[in-house]
Amino acid sequence: MDYKKNKKILSEFLKCQTSEELEKIVKGEKLDQEGWLPYGGRSQNAGDIEGQMLEADNALMEKITNSIDAILMRRCYEEGIDPRDRKTAPKNMAEAIEKFFGGRESLREKRSEFAKEWLRVTAEGKKDRPTITVIDKGEGQQPNNIKDTILSLGKDIKEKIPFVYGTYNKGGSCPLGFAGNPSSYDFNYLQLVLCRRPSTIKDKEKTKNHDHFGFTVVRKRFDYASDKFTYEYLVEKDTGNIFSFPSEGPVEIDDYKFEEGCVVKLYDYQLTPPGNIVLRGLNEFIERKLPISPLPIYLKELRGGYGGGKDYSVFGLKEKLLRKKETLRETYPQKLPVDLGEIGKKEVELFVLK
Repeated sequence: MDYKKNKKILSEFLKCQTSEELEKIVKGEKLDQEGWLPYGGRSQNAGDIEGQMLEADNALMEKITNSIDAILMRRCYEEGIDPRDRKTAPKNMAEAIEKFFGGRESLREKRSEFAKEWLRVTAEGKKDRPTITVIDKGEGQQPNNIKDTILSLGKDIKEKIPFVYGTYNKGGSCPLGFAGNPSSYDFNYLQLVLCRRPSTIKDKEKTKNHDHFGFTVVRKRFDYASDKFTYEYLVEKDTGNIFSFPSEGPVEIDDYKFEEGCVVKLYDYQLTPPGNIVLRGLNEFIERKLPISPLPIYLKELRGGYGGGKDYSVFGLKEKLLRKKETLRETYPQKLPVDLGEIGKKEVELFVLK
């Protein structure tokens, strides 16, 4: 591989704010003439990818929860614990947060600083279809393992790990169905994936370029031979390997210095509502979907033309309500028993606003 050229290509990819710009780089660098492998290892993949979610915001949550999983997995490996070991691994997510990060109280005290370093979501590009980037300081992947993890479908990757969200190895692909230029047909360039495995994770099996930055692009193509769409990702034509280059310091992404973990950039995303992600948009949606978020999440709006805040750290709707107790009716919150039929009796926490 030409590592110097690969580093230059990645820099150009990261500067792209729309799928049209991404396509220009791919064609300008003649990457469309390189190898393209089917997402998930099979060409008949559009049904699996597009048939999971009806709404773009729900699909995007899969990327965010995958990042939370990756962060918890990293810390588990760093502690020398096999995440599949039922005896030593955390039994659930709450236990993992307590074991690896000192619990919610510890995270609450440093939520903004933690979120900016460990898990961030940014929006740039168009107002109606923003390009969304999710960056986590999680377990990352060795370049040659990206195919069998982030770009796989239906594999048993996290099925036996009790403290993570992901189970079926499909949700991470569903945002692809909501990305890209809606006016493009034959070829549509959707997503950039960038990974680097942390040196603190002691893998038993290491490839020659295990400590490299590895990256690829995912596109949607209409296959006229089968008369169907297919999703595929970029590899080096001669070797079939993911593009990579050795680390000579962090990769600059906005004001963030990315050194290890994973970056997923979804171009021209069909986000609903499409407004400022910090003000009553993605912010409030995440809080509702994760009322007790395991980890703080940093949101940053990079598009101009919006009034109000440009960044915000989300830690779940419950945290927001507890911080603003003056908005609650007296005697609330209250914990009350609820009969859920076959599920049994459970205790719920009730918040009532003034």
